[in-house]
Amino acid sequence: MAIDLFDIKVRTVKLHLTNNDIIREINKRGIKCSQSEYSLAIHGALSTPKALDIINAADEILKEKETEEKKLKNG
Repeated sequence: MAIDLFDIKVRTVKLHLTNNDIIREINKRGIKCSQSEYSLAIHGALSTPKALDIINAADEILKEKETEEKKLKNG
C-alpha cells in the first residue's frame, strides 16, 4: 500500500507532534535526516531512495505513536 504523503502531515498534527519530533526519531533509527530533507520527502519534492526511507520511517513512527495513544485511551 502506498503511503499518502498528506496523511503523514495530518497524522503528525493529530498526535500533537512536530516535524522535529519525527526527525529526531528517524535519526535515532540510523537514518541521517535534516529538516530540509524531511520536508522535501514528505512533500514529494524529493524522490530518492533515502527519501523513501525517510517516508517509511515516519510512517512507522506514527503507527507506533498511534498504537501508544490507543492503549492510553483504552486504559
